[in-house]
Amino acid sequence: MVSKVPPEKALREVRRRLGTAPLQGLFEVVSGPLARPSTAGVSYRLSRTVAFDGRSSLQAPDTLRVRGRWERPAVAAALRGTRTSD
Repeated sequence: MVSKVPPEKALREVRRRLGTAPLQGLFEVVSGPLARPSTAGVSYRLSRTVAFDGRSSLQAPDTLRVRGRWERPAVAAALRGTRTSD
């Protein structure tokens, strides 16, 4: 059985027509903590731990100022031309 993939334009039009409600509903159903509070490693000092993959989710301009703010201290110092005490 061969399945056909609809053209991008058709998908775009359907998304525009439906709006955000279907994805928002799906998010509300499936989002939430996966582990129980008693699971080891789930919390730290009464707060739940969270992971965020900023490498693929966060976009910022590639400038020295941004690199200096978000990169490791040694890399930032090298970009500025200064030294750090490691």
